[in-house]
Amino acid sequence: MFMYFLRGSLPWQGLKADTLKERYQKIGDTKRATPIDVLCDGHPEEFAKYLRYVRRLDFFETPDYDHLRRLFQDLFYFKGYVDDGEFDWTGKTMSTPVGSLQTGHEVVVSPNRERHTPANKRVC
Repeated sequence: MFMYFLRGSLPWQGLKADTLKERYQKIGDTKRATPIDVLCDGHPEEFAKYLRYVRRLDFFETPDYDHLRRLFQDLFYFKGYVDDGEFDWTGKTMSTPVGSLQTGHEVVVSPNRERHTPANKRVC
């Protein structure tokens, strides 16, 4: 999921097939065939380490959550970020694909609002 958020798309998105079963088969095949290094290309190595770790887990095996958390905490500090206790989006301007978004004390209106609002619901 986080690779989708980082990349904006995944190699198995939009695959076509004659039946739903075939489509799911193609998706599974593409997921298995896509090397982690390709999936994480251009992003910090910690993302690839995370995926390699979780792919090795047995179905009922409990992950070492402290280890996984440390991967990203160490990356956070290595990149020079400071933990100020606030999320980046708190009180800041954000573009959204649809509608308004309240962040802190500001109201942010998406530049795409008109495109996602039915004509009979638009306010002039």
